[in-house]
Amino acid sequence: MPARVSLNTALLAVIVCVACSYGVFLRLYECKCASIPRGVPSSGEVFDVVRDTTVHQHDSKAVDRAKPSLQVEHPITHKSNFVGRTRNNTTEERVPSRKYFSRDSESIAEGGADITRRDKVVSMMQHAWNGYVTYAWGANELKALERQRGDGPFPGATHMGATIIDALDTLMIMGMDKEVAKAREWVATQFELRSYDMSFFETNIRFLGGLLGAYAQSHDDLYKTKAVELGDVLMKAFDPTTGLPYNKINMKTHRRRSTNIALAEAGTVQLEFEYLSVITGDPRYAAQSRKCIANLLAMARSDGMYTNYYSTTAGRLEREDVSLGAMGDSFYEYLLKTWVFYGGRHEANLRNATIQASRQSFDQIMAKVFHHITPVTKQTGLVYFAEQKRYKQVHTMGHLVCFMGGVLGMAATHAPSDSASQSYITVGKGITKTCREGYKRSKTGLGPEMMLFSSEDMVPSQNLGHRTYFLRPEVVESYFYMWRLTKQPKYREWAWDVVQALETHCRCGDMGYCGLRDVENPQVKNDAQESYFLAETLKYLYLIFSDDDVVSIDEYVFNTEAHPLPIQNIPRRAR
Repeated sequence: MPARVSLNTALLAVIVCVACSYGVFLRLYECKCASIPRGVPSSGEVFDVVRDTTVHQHDSKAVDRAKPSLQVEHPITHKSNFVGRTRNNTTEERVPSRKYFSRDSESIAEGGADITRRDKVVSMMQHAWNGYVTYAWGANELKALERQRGDGPFPGATHMGATIIDALDTLMIMGMDKEVAKAREWVATQFELRSYDMSFFETNIRFLGGLLGAYAQSHDDLYKTKAVELGDVLMKAFDPTTGLPYNKINMKTHRRRSTNIALAEAGTVQLEFEYLSVITGDPRYAAQSRKCIANLLAMARSDGMYTNYYSTTAGRLEREDVSLGAMGDSFYEYLLKTWVFYGGRHEANLRNATIQASRQSFDQIMAKVFHHITPVTKQTGLVYFAEQKRYKQVHTMGHLVCFMGGVLGMAATHAPSDSASQSYITVGKGITKTCREGYKRSKTGLGPEMMLFSSEDMVPSQNLGHRTYFLRPEVVESYFYMWRLTKQPKYREWAWDVVQALETHCRCGDMGYCGLRDVENPQVKNDAQESYFLAETLKYLYLIFSDDDVVSIDEYVFNTEAHPLPIQNIPRRAR
């Protein structure tokens, strides 16, 4: 019980701290906010949101209508020299990643590579790649059981090679040089922008992100050239008035369609477009990204929350639903990661207002999220992010939300106050534990697509669609960040459990992997090895068992498809 009181106290602290500091963000590092008010729940109570699950739309006294803001100045100052699989030792200042986790009482490991387990993940990557090369080369994904090609999230776009581009930087990081050479040849000779209607969002995070990640690891101009070609097409997807992108764009004709766009689709552009400006010196990409995000941030709901759908042409929200999972997820992720990308975690940049602006928006929005949709189960103390349908809370949390454990762990560094840091740690570790429970409680050891909750505990779902497993990365992504930040051995052990479950239940056919249609019945497979399995799931598993200097989180930030991009504005030693 005391742990539950601690969580409530910490959550209230961050909400009070952020709210009382609006407009003076740069002074938050010495936050002298009001102390927590009386009325904190006693040991027999739980977080208020569990008891009162309805947000009243017209209760003006209960909401802060201030809209977060994002400045549009361009802070690019230098190009990173970090290339390849090891750290460049010219960094003057190392981010004290574990400083904010020093209160943990659990055992701490020294880290270092677990070579046996790391190499096992490399063999899994080899197995997945070989299946793709043998049966689906040049297609978007592999159907391992059928031994044939799959289109993935790009219906009709059968020759875009999503797996090749998405997997490139994973192959580089793992040192699979022969495979990298084969992939590079395909990009040089076969990759072209054909007359396919493509998802703006998926094209940005998988294709543009993949090309940029490959360039960041190799500095091979081929990948930069291809990234510029693709980036120029994606620039045509934005509405000139609202700044928001259309849902789909034809890669050849540039015809745009579908003006209904999800929050995540519109709000996941900063890292790719900012880095494209960094490596080209052309500020147009960053400027377009910033216009999009600034306008999107001005479209908050009356209570300060951000809904799942918007109109590209009208520039307004379309529905009242809220989710940190499907349709919303990476919008929240990129607000923090834009701050990380421009060196916000380094103390030398704490007074840079431009760099800190995105962080300010993240903190303000997360205070709302913690207040409105972050219940804790009474019996088991499981923290989760609920959804809202027309302002009413729905007690479900998707697998896609599980990345938030890692994001909140990263947010603990240079949060507005010590209490805010502790809140981010507490909720981040809580979300990670809840997602682990979803895996632990299934017969296969793999987590369902959707978790359901009563006021007391996580409950089994009778909906078969909730029980699918799509080889998703979000849980191991949070294990990766929690391992790197805390050095608590349990996160490596939990990751190893996933490796074993994948090998037992998802290795299918003679080459490749399949998902599961029911995590309680491993005999029924979902025959799709999507590109993100190689780009994200296997990459994060590999990095968990690698030394911390292999793609250091102090030097790289991952886009939402796990493509590592070099952090900018890192102070350097005099030479």
